[in-house]
Amino acid sequence: MNLLTKLLGSVSIKLTPVTARRFDTPLPPKPLLNPLTVSVVVVTFGSESREASLRQCIAAIATQTIKPKEVIIVDDGQINVVRFQQQLDEAGIKLVYIHKNTPGISQSRNLGIEQAIGEVVAFVDDDVVLAANYLEEILRVFTVDQEKKIGGVDGIYATAPKTTTQKIGEIVFALRINNHNDGQLYPNGVYHKINHATTTEPTYTDIFGGIACFRQEVLQRFHFDEVNFPGYSPGEDADLAYRVSREYRLITTPYAIFTHERGHNGRPSLFRLAFMKTNNVYRFMRKNTRMGLVNHLLMGWYFQGKLIEAAIRTVLSPSDLTKNLLVYWGYQAGIAACLLGIPAESSTAAKLANWAARSN
Repeated sequence: MNLLTKLLGSVSIKLTPVTARRFDTPLPPKPLLNPLTVSVVVVTFGSESREASLRQCIAAIATQTIKPKEVIIVDDGQINVVRFQQQLDEAGIKLVYIHKNTPGISQSRNLGIEQAIGEVVAFVDDDVVLAANYLEEILRVFTVDQEKKIGGVDGIYATAPKTTTQKIGEIVFALRINNHNDGQLYPNGVYHKINHATTTEPTYTDIFGGIACFRQEVLQRFHFDEVNFPGYSPGEDADLAYRVSREYRLITTPYAIFTHERGHNGRPSLFRLAFMKTNNVYRFMRKNTRMGLVNHLLMGWYFQGKLIEAAIRTVLSPSDLTKNLLVYWGYQAGIAACLLGIPAESSTAAKLANWAARSN
């Protein structure tokens, strides 16, 4: 490894503007003829508090303009599967129900992959609602890719406008000066998902989140990492997408829209979540890239920003003092684990990851 690599690592400081990453191939007209078949994998924690959101999720899948061949529900708890069976039967969609006792998103999604028979596998969280044409717009991109160079396609979700404090924090600490470089891995280990403010056309991306679709043959080669991302461990989706993007193209299409109402039930404590939001970024980078000195320094600067953000929230919201302190000390613990430089493949790192990923 030469001196330049030691300094800069393998993650380029120079990012490609979104205007140079547009997918210029014309998409087929509506309606889409002879679409690929789809298996939808929905992972749920199976608690009573999450069933209401799961019902909305399944209802949206059942009313897609192009219906999936099957819906695979992987349940870490114990949902009343009968009502979902009736809902999908009426839509002519097969239901596959998998119950397991060991919590873990990566494991659940891998089980879904094993059962899926569709040419495309779509991953949907139980608190997500897809727009009626979501699958149709995803398949529209896959359809024009006759050479099968595109391994995955995702859509765009509507998010609340960011506060001024958040915007300043992104500029100063996350180095997101504008949205022109969204959809790429930043040298500090951070990535920002492409949204409607970024592009109005399908765009090549290097990385995306968990609400995404992949070709079946791609998932026969790439699986979710159950070792580095056990239990409820954020980042398993970005890890898979980034590894796929090294060999295939990934596309974000702004025509496939969904909403994501994130619930906290069934997830780890706020302390553990904050711990993982720092430590998992470091683990991801150690696993997938050669981190140089500049990468370490920029990541450290980003982590300092997370600490300052948590501290400001603690001061400005005294009514949420306990919650904000848990987040603050979670970030502190995550940074401390990074500073120890524990190898991602070590047994110590595995034990730490399993402890952090335990639910409440």
